[in-house]
Amino acid sequence: MRSVIAMTAALALAGAAAADSVDLQYTGPGNGHSISVVANGTSTSVFAGQLTFAVVNGSGSTGVLLNGSLMTYCIDVLEGVGPGLNTYDLAALEDAPVTAGGIAPAMGAEKAAAIARLYTAAGGDQFGTDNDFAAAFQLAVWEVIADFGTTGATLDIADGNFEVTGSLNAGTQSVLGGLLAAAADDSVAKFGGLGALTNSGFQDQLYSVVVPLPGAAGLAAVGLAGVAFTRRRRA
Repeated sequence: MRSVIAMTAALALAGAAAADSVDLQYTGPGNGHSISVVANGTSTSVFAGQLTFAVVNGSGSTGVLLNGSLMTYCIDVLEGVGPGLNTYDLAALEDAPVTAGGIAPAMGAEKAAAIARLYTAAGGDQFGTDNDFAAAFQLAVWEVIADFGTTGATLDIADGNFEVTGSLNAGTQSVLGGLLAAAADDSVAKFGGLGALTNSGFQDQLYSVVVPLPGAAGLAAVGLAGVAFTRRRRA
């Protein structure tokens, strides 16, 4: 597994101060798949999966602790990562993304809570080496931001403000269905310590100040007795 930032549970509860910022340099994709989608009426081909960054010049109580290697997921599907070092502000997830180019700027508390349930359900496997799982997790994040809580909409990648137009393999489809079910299930615990890295000109990123442990160990770590989402672990 690629190096990711791991911190204590206390940091997850503390949150990021408004003044916190970091400089990010994109170092490449992790695991995932390239997939054709339509977002807010715009057709495009995107990489759905893990993104890796080098973090330097962190400031503020949380920003300084992010220096190093960081793995994220995109929350701004129609924007792109920029070349070289770019300064990002640390923001509450519900206050991101910040640009009109994304699916739905300022997602709000309801969608942020649904993404926190995705983290719990994934149990850390979103940071593993399974391409299908990484792609499914990213697609679930985009679908939640686009359509969760929208009147008359369901979490369905075949309909709504975000749609997958390319084919998905069976592994990605299977994981995605379970993740979307967990996102909509209020009984699933919300993973703490999520935040957003925002930049008005580039793609905003979802990060966690605590990296979930894989599988059952991760679920125990967040105090979850059971999740209505089962899956077979793949090597």
